[in-house]
Amino acid sequence: MKRYDMHTHILPGIDDGSKSVDQSVELLNGLKTQGVEAVCFTPHYYSHMVSAQEFLKNRNSAFETLKDSIPKGLEVRLGAEVFVTNYLFSDENDLKSVCYGKSDYMLTEFPYSSDFEDDCYTNLLKIMGQGITPVFAHIERYPKLLKNHRKIKELADMGVLFQSNAVSYSELGTRKKLVKLIEQGLVHVIGTDVHSENRNSYKYYDTAIKYIEKKLGIEAVERLCKNSEEIFSKA
Repeated sequence: MKRYDMHTHILPGIDDGSKSVDQSVELLNGLKTQGVEAVCFTPHYYSHMVSAQEFLKNRNSAFETLKDSIPKGLEVRLGAEVFVTNYLFSDENDLKSVCYGKSDYMLTEFPYSSDFEDDCYTNLLKIMGQGITPVFAHIERYPKLLKNHRKIKELADMGVLFQSNAVSYSELGTRKKLVKLIEQGLVHVIGTDVHSENRNSYKYYDTAIKYIEKKLGIEAVERLCKNSEEIFSKA
């Protein structure tokens, strides 16, 4: 069963993640020790700070410095963690360009305080209106959503996907909530959100997979991996 990391900050020198090629290689090798074979590079894109064109220029430059050092046995794809603001929808921005690779899936981040009864919901509809499937980064960081499974299900029924961070399955209170969501089909993919050896470390990936399997069975893990494969194969 192929393991995927759908959310990382491993590209060197572009955001608050890896600071150098050497550090990026260490993180990638660390993911390999966790059994990960496919990695998406998803640096932060803050749409209110830079245009998509400027972000893509910086991302591609970072990737060029790293690509020849990527450890053998790892498949990689380019993407972004897109912080959604009104600026994202300016005429100069091509939303497809910040999706996972060539796919129609976009890793998105909204203000964590949102209950999606506000402008965030309007912006979500704008994204989906362009034929793009949002993948909510680290669903566990939205306290109002975690208390409202009905809203999460409503969004999922619309086509939204939800990602959770591996480290959260080592946090006693959070992991119970996430397991319930997985059981209901409301967490779709796993990522580390790794920034460094210590911040959302890759070391939690295998622990998370084993915890999910222990609580829900291998079928739940297979479902998460299959969802990741669907995105990765189109990227």
